[in-house]
Amino acid sequence: MTELNRRTLMAGGIGAGIVLNGLKREELIAWNSMILHEIYFSSLGPPTRPGAALAAAIEAMSQWLPGSKAGSAYPAMPNGSASTSFS
Repeated sequence: MTELNRRTLMAGGIGAGIVLNGLKREELIAWNSMILHEIYFSSLGPPTRPGAALAAAIEAMSQWLPGSKAGSAYPAMPNGSASTSFS
């Protein structure tokens, strides 16, 4: 809250209602965003291994990606390590 908003609230009157309304609106927007964030990520479920068909497809694609390692979904990093592995 800015110094002007704090002084307006302390003084009361019509300006205080406008400032309070704005602050409550911002609070509601932040609260709703947090709720939607939690609902979205809880709907994803726990992390699991890929199915056999997807794992085979990733394995087959790894031969076409330059610098990839077997069992890796992504090309190798400059230091030689794979960023993500399903094995």
